[in-house]
Amino acid sequence: MDETKNFSVSPILERIVVKVCVLRLALLVLILVPVSLAWLELIQPVNYFVHSRQELLTTFLVFGFGLNVLFLVTWKYFTSLRFFFLLQLASDIFLASFLLLLTGGIKSGFGFLFLVIIFLYGRTLGQKVALYASLLIGLFFTCMTLTQYIYPKFWGQDIYEPSELTYNLFLHFLAIILVNVLVRLGKDQEEDLILKLLQQEVALGHAESLKKQVFDWMLSGLLVLNERGHISALNKKAQEFLGVKDVKLALKRPLKELSPELFLYWHENRDRRPKLREIQLKDGRILGIRVTSVPDENLYLVIFRDITEYRQLERRVQQMEKLASVGELAAGLVHEMKNPLAGIKTSLQLLVQKNLEKEYADRLTQVILRDIDRLDNLLKDFLVFARPRQGHQEKVKLGDVVEECIQVLQNQYPHVSIEVNENLDQATWEWDRNQLHQVILNLLLNALQAVQDKDAPKVMIFWERKGNEERLVIKDNGPGINHELKQKVFDPFFTTKKEGTGLGLAIAQRLAGLNGSFIELEAGESGGTKACLVRNFRSSLINH
Repeated sequence: MDETKNFSVSPILERIVVKVCVLRLALLVLILVPVSLAWLELIQPVNYFVHSRQELLTTFLVFGFGLNVLFLVTWKYFTSLRFFFLLQLASDIFLASFLLLLTGGIKSGFGFLFLVIIFLYGRTLGQKVALYASLLIGLFFTCMTLTQYIYPKFWGQDIYEPSELTYNLFLHFLAIILVNVLVRLGKDQEEDLILKLLQQEVALGHAESLKKQVFDWMLSGLLVLNERGHISALNKKAQEFLGVKDVKLALKRPLKELSPELFLYWHENRDRRPKLREIQLKDGRILGIRVTSVPDENLYLVIFRDITEYRQLERRVQQMEKLASVGELAAGLVHEMKNPLAGIKTSLQLLVQKNLEKEYADRLTQVILRDIDRLDNLLKDFLVFARPRQGHQEKVKLGDVVEECIQVLQNQYPHVSIEVNENLDQATWEWDRNQLHQVILNLLLNALQAVQDKDAPKVMIFWERKGNEERLVIKDNGPGINHELKQKVFDPFFTTKKEGTGLGLAIAQRLAGLNGSFIELEAGESGGTKACLVRNFRSSLINH
């Protein structure tokens, strides 16, 4: 990031600073007229300092104008405006004291300058500053009175009358008191304003420091580009990525010179909707990158991060998860095949024995055939789960498929009341019809089995829309499902049924995913379970 000593200043503070500097410059211009007349000896300088008068007046004018120009040019580089004003106050008191010393001391006609100083800085910095400045000026007048009384010849006089000097000193003190009263009258309002301004200054300074720290502490690289692709600002990560040792060497330079690949991506995507993307550099590194425009500034933010290690780690984790899944599937399949194979083996061992009764041998044969069918169904379900057929998506009326599934199962569960909401006729989904039939059939079968032992078994089927999602809901009044089971029911080979293979819901979830949907189970509001087939899950993720 470009390091500078400048700090942000509010427009109010800027106007106050400019007004003070302009007022000081105007006073110097006005003072220039009588001082120039005395310097050119066009008037008779009474009570003026007699030694090296012209040289000292020249020094005063040079220092006065020089300091005023210096303050006007450099005030933005001060880290504290209060210190800046105090420095001006000290310089003004010194210059005014120097001018009074040259032009008559306690009897100088320029004594009003001290009153202007007290009033100006008292209103700007508060009454306490005005009081300290008054004490310092009062001390100057007192010392000046004593000096002029002891050394009157420095001002071209043989003697100063004590009463005359005391009278002038009293008038100056009275003027100083009156000015402090004027400052006091506007104390509350002015101090509140100054306090707010100083608080704003501190807050702006803190915000600027915090912004710089956050800017450089970011783990991502950040570039600020103008509309021509030149670098306006960058943080340390971006500096390291571009290989730039000194930030100043990168500022105002075209990004194309430092990183043609980043420049090309920025140029192609600066007017597109901001979106996190990935690009692969020629050296093999992968960057996650986003380009955002800054409204009303004609600037662009390019935020990027090297995610090569993350992607490599992600691939390793995916490979490990695949191996773990294969292991779990294999273990589950072996477990499910073990019991039917054991039954077949035992039956065959008995059949090879001689002298078996025909009836007993037929029963053993039926056991073998039943177990073979069980193995066949298990392998078919496993193949459907492991390698589901690629579906053909088409527009399918949800109500028609639900009605087909009800017709298949209603005869098996005639005592269960099935209510279908009429709003199903409104829903048309892009799905593979056979796969949608299989998923709904599985969910409906689970609901019917869950309520078959209830006194008043009931299943409700309806369609609803929530945001960007459409949901087919199959709700039952069964015993419900606890949180622990809800986390496991979609795992392959997990089942709570005596005759189940544990692949039904796993297959349904797999088929739903192939059609851009997913299944979730929820507890019903008044008991039971809600099985929800949710469509447009992927599109809703993209929209978010």
